[in-house]
Amino acid sequence: MNVNHVLAVLALGVACCTWADVDSVERSSFFEARVDKESGVPYKVLKAGTGGGWNHQQLYFVQKSMTEDGRFLVVCASDNEYGETPVRKDWVHRVQVLDLEKDAVIDFGGEVRGFCTCLDRRNDRVWQVDRTGFHYYDLKAAEPAKARVKACPFPQELLDEEKASGPFRVFVGHLTLNADATGAFIDSTYEKKSVQGYIDFTTGKYEKWGETKFYLFHGQTNPKNPRMALACFEDCWHVANYELERLTPEEIAKLEIYARKPWSPMHSQYKRPKEWSYPRLQLVEPGRRTVIIPLYSRGAPHERWDEQGEGFYWCGSGAVWYHDLETADEYMVSPHGAHAFMSADRRFVVSDVGCPGAGAYRGHRWRTYFHDRERGKGFYFCTNDAAYAPSAEKESRLHPDPHPQFVCGDRYVLWTNNRPGRMELAVARTADLAAACGK
Repeated sequence: MNVNHVLAVLALGVACCTWADVDSVERSSFFEARVDKESGVPYKVLKAGTGGGWNHQQLYFVQKSMTEDGRFLVVCASDNEYGETPVRKDWVHRVQVLDLEKDAVIDFGGEVRGFCTCLDRRNDRVWQVDRTGFHYYDLKAAEPAKARVKACPFPQELLDEEKASGPFRVFVGHLTLNADATGAFIDSTYEKKSVQGYIDFTTGKYEKWGETKFYLFHGQTNPKNPRMALACFEDCWHVANYELERLTPEEIAKLEIYARKPWSPMHSQYKRPKEWSYPRLQLVEPGRRTVIIPLYSRGAPHERWDEQGEGFYWCGSGAVWYHDLETADEYMVSPHGAHAFMSADRRFVVSDVGCPGAGAYRGHRWRTYFHDRERGKGFYFCTNDAAYAPSAEKESRLHPDPHPQFVCGDRYVLWTNNRPGRMELAVARTADLAAACGK
């Protein structure tokens, strides 16, 4: 397939699926048009005040925020944390859904909250988890905010575990569904340990896969193999000493993590770090847990499966890397990235990167980057003119990172565009980004 054909396919909006209205964003009155002064790429942002929100963001990087038919867009709205009135904790990241076909806001009245809400993109449902069970809202119902369906109860054995392991930190870290949305890997974390397993929504049956003494989080069901999940070691965020990220082999052994088969470097141009390893990347299967030590990058944050479930990618040492499950090969897919997302055909990678000299605090200046692997080139776009947070001393309590993502059959790219004290939900057509990359 040549470049012109790829761009034509993307422009028609039939890269991966079919939807009722391929111009959903273009036609909606919720958005205002802009042109990026840096790259010349046209894009749109959600109008200020939509749904009563001060800040608007897409879902966290393990999710996608738009249904495959292009009709529904999930928005995380939050209050002005730098205004005169303090942010209400119970209204941080309240979830709303924009019906782009009807130009209507579906507001759940604060009943659905959380940056990690799960969207069933093919069946048009919003999922949430609580102590009582796994629930979803049918977005195509006459009154979606009232169409709450309980799929199955929360596993009783996990509730009983609180007696021995302390209260829940989270019932489920990041709910991601299997291919037919009938089940999911769940990573439940208590005060003293984490437990991993699988829930079948149709029967309510829970299968425990294992447990760890450390915080295992960001669980993601493999898109094609429900007997495998990707998760991450994340104790470093729950201790004062951030040096815990820098673990020696001896320390790794104490954490009961065991390494995959011996590596044979496939790309000599990359240098494998030897001083320390951060054992974030972990494959979880029934009765088995395997750490993937990156070959060429020290850090390994913000991991995600590819759409085929054949491998996963992450950001480390300033770049984006891919790991092939079958061959154990590892290679760079983009030279820049702190959070990244790959198109379904693995050709395009979109990521965010901190601006030079921006510092390392929540709410600093960001810029987004689009990379075309076929052409071997990329470009920055929508660099923030100023930081979202006033200063490092007043860093954000929210999560204003751009977190760009491909959605709607790769037709669009969504990201959080930061301005001083305000977050905007931005969207660009992939075809426009790809065309700009070819100039």
